[in-house]
Amino acid sequence: MNDFEKLINERLYFMDFETTRYDWLLVINKYSDGSETVFHNATADEVNDFINKNNPIFMAHNGRYYD
Repeated sequence: MNDFEKLINERLYFMDFETTRYDWLLVINKYSDGSETVFHNATADEVNDFINKNNPIFMAHNGRYYD
C-alpha cells in the first residue's frame, strides 16, 4: 500500500444515521481499525468537533435518503 492509500485508508469511516420522533443516533465506524463513535442526541458542535478532528471520508448505505 502506498502513502496515498494509507492516508485515505485512515480517513475512511462508515456511518449510519437513524432518527425517530424524539431521538437521533449517528454511529461512525473507522474502517482501518473498527473503532466506533456514537452520537445520541448530541449537539451539532459535538459532531462538528469529530469532523474537524478526523477529517473523515464517509461511506454510507442510504446516506442521502431515509431507509
